[in-house]
Amino acid sequence: VYRPAEHSLEQTSDQNIRGRLAAAASMQESVATAGCNIIVAGSVRKLTSQFRTKARTYMLLEAGHIAQNIQLQAVCLDLGSVTIGGFNTKDVSRICRLPRGLEPLYIICVGHPIEQAAAEALEAQEGTGAKRAALIVASQNFRDEEFFETKRALDAAGVQTVIASTRIGIIRGMLGIAEANILVGQLRVEDYNAIIFIGGPGAVEYAVNPAALNLAREAVRQRKILAAIDTAPTILANAGVLTGVRATSFLSERNRLIQAGAVYTGIPVE
Repeated sequence: VYRPAEHSLEQTSDQNIRGRLAAAASMQESVATAGCNIIVAGSVRKLTSQFRTKARTYMLLEAGHIAQNIQLQAVCLDLGSVTIGGFNTKDVSRICRLPRGLEPLYIICVGHPIEQAAAEALEAQEGTGAKRAALIVASQNFRDEEFFETKRALDAAGVQTVIASTRIGIIRGMLGIAEANILVGQLRVEDYNAIIFIGGPGAVEYAVNPAALNLAREAVRQRKILAAIDTAPTILANAGVLTGVRATSFLSERNRLIQAGAVYTGIPVE
């Protein structure tokens, strides 16, 4: 929270909320991949005594002025910015824990321009060849934060990503949407450095999907990076590639992994 009197910031949470915030916004990728998301909020009630029926008008004008100043400062710092006014106000208020009486008016995404970030990542990887990863996502009810945060980290590292699902086009997460550009059955493991299964309740559609299980087996055979998040490690278990392997997952999948021969650790990341 910005405290103007002291020109300081007060930390109110140590949680990364970008994934949930992105799901509530109209421009999800901008929110999910931004280095910083600034929420401009206002209170009509606080302005009513001074401006009466014009209170909302003045509040919105001030929000525009603030957004303009932030964007001008971003330019001075060689940063890019995107202003977003289309979002679910109730969800944003809840996710950001805004005090009662305050309503979110703008989300301002600030970060390095995508061209600059990509150029820096490619320069860092010069001579090593471009890396590619396939994100396998359920056609519905995937975990938004797992998808957006994973994609954001890979994009920032200069890794090219494709989104695969059981249908091409719009796919729906538990809160928002994404767009798949290739069918799971069309993926060729040799074309990628990593195969990554995104979790969520919808990931169950891959638990016995022959194409998905084959991808997992081929990734291991070809010594590619193979990863799964949340409930998705069960897909790897069903593919028979976790025998003797240290693995973790959402707690509901623990017994399935153990039965498949995995060394279940239960720690956040393996």
